[in-house]
Amino acid sequence: MGVGPYGPTGQLGSYLAGLVEADGSIVVSSKTKSEKGSSIHPTVKIVFHSDDLPLAAKLVETLGHGIIDTPKDTLYCLLYFRSVAGLLKVAHLINGKMRTPKIEALYRLIDWLNWKLPSETLPKLPLDKSPISANAWLSGFR
Repeated sequence: MGVGPYGPTGQLGSYLAGLVEADGSIVVSSKTKSEKGSSIHPTVKIVFHSDDLPLAAKLVETLGHGIIDTPKDTLYCLLYFRSVAGLLKVAHLINGKMRTPKIEALYRLIDWLNWKLPSETLPKLPLDKSPISANAWLSGFR
């Protein structure tokens, strides 16, 4: 697997898109500031079974971004991307790899990133219409 300007290339983007579309979400608030005046950043969240905590940790290591939350007395863990750099890397990796209506949330994230980082104009690529066996997207479903 080669390394592009935003991290590893190859099947990782398709796999990550599958994870987001299967058990994840992209949340982008219409507000830029909270009531207390702090900045509101979008969040990309992926839910893993607690048995898959090593996989979540490997994704954080590979991407160089992400926070893992392991709520007490649960059988799941959460992988969050909240930093601007982490959100940009995830958006670059999954852009053009999504296959479901969750692409609308990605488009809102891209709009936010293009607003926040005008020098990083990220295009909104369409849904991936390639055969399901053409990449690692489906392996993101568990």
